[in-house]
Amino acid sequence: MGAALELNGLNQLFISAHQEFNLPAKYQNGRHGKYASFGGGVSFGNGRTEPGNFAMSSHNTAVFRKVLDNPEMHKLARYCDRLLLAYFPKVHALLTNALDKITNADDELQRIFPGCCYAAFHMNMDKASTKPHNDFLNGFFTGCAVGAFGPYNYTRGGHLILWDLGLVLEFPPGCVIILPSALITHSNIPIGPGERRHSAAFFTAAGLLCWYHNGYMSDKEFMARASAQQLAGWRLYKKNMWKVGLEMMRGD
Repeated sequence: MGAALELNGLNQLFISAHQEFNLPAKYQNGRHGKYASFGGGVSFGNGRTEPGNFAMSSHNTAVFRKVLDNPEMHKLARYCDRLLLAYFPKVHALLTNALDKITNADDELQRIFPGCCYAAFHMNMDKASTKPHNDFLNGFFTGCAVGAFGPYNYTRGGHLILWDLGLVLEFPPGCVIILPSALITHSNIPIGPGERRHSAAFFTAAGLLCWYHNGYMSDKEFMARASAQQLAGWRLYKKNMWKVGLEMMRGD
């Protein structure tokens, strides 16, 4: 009964937010699919010169604040955090340390949820069904946590397709998956008429981890300042990043 009430609460929260947001067309028909999407948190990359909070209007900020203050969203964020900790403790430690250090160094950067290692999250609302895509701005080995909810028949729609692995998975309301979204092409099967499917995707941009690793500067700035020895070590580390990523994904 408690789990059902929580799912109903999240469903109603996303329905209300969808009705209250003022979303331009680009937030309702993006490269991931034709559905309403809105994100917030801390990010770096995609044209930014330093880490910053997601930009939004004062109206949408107020609506988003209601979402962030909702107790059931806090439960979901903490659950995603603990799930990552249970299966990928090294990744969890990296994301936690990086976010702690970056936000402590800049008072203007606002964490979305206490007790959650992810720096940002997207609300995918109403009929969230994505096209095949990769989230190339995310850390390739860090993974993102995606929780689905809403009244839909999960045996007939909303399935998660992992194209590179040849897998089609049922994705029932209330379930969360940890997905290396930058590595694996993924999408969702559409839901039926009259149904609703929402999802919350928690993630950390790869640019934030680069900023943290570079000593709070961009790759461009680091390359300009580094000595020849530092630059050689930095380039070797970048070249072997796939090995570092595999080691970080080990659960032991």
